[in-house]
Amino acid sequence: MTQTSNINEPVSRDNIRMDCMQAALNFERDMAHRSAAPDVDRLPHIRARPVFELIGAALLALGIAGMSLLGNFLVFNEILHWAF
Repeated sequence: MTQTSNINEPVSRDNIRMDCMQAALNFERDMAHRSAAPDVDRLPHIRARPVFELIGAALLALGIAGMSLLGNFLVFNEILHWAF
C-alpha cells in the first residue's frame, strides 16, 4: 500500500507547483491589467535579450579568436627566433 501512495506523490506535488505558478502568473497579469505593475511581456530588457545575447556571443568569439591569433604569433615567433 505504501508503494502506491509514493508513486502518486510526485505527480500531486507537480500539480500543486503548476497550480501555484499559474496563480502567480494570473496575479501578475491582473496587476498589469489594472496598471498596478508593469506588464512582464512588454519590459524592454526581455525584448532586447536576443540582441544582447548575440552581441555577447560575438564579443566572446572575437576575444577568443584574438587571443588565439596573438598566442600563435608569439609562440611561432619565439620558436623561429630560437631556431635561427
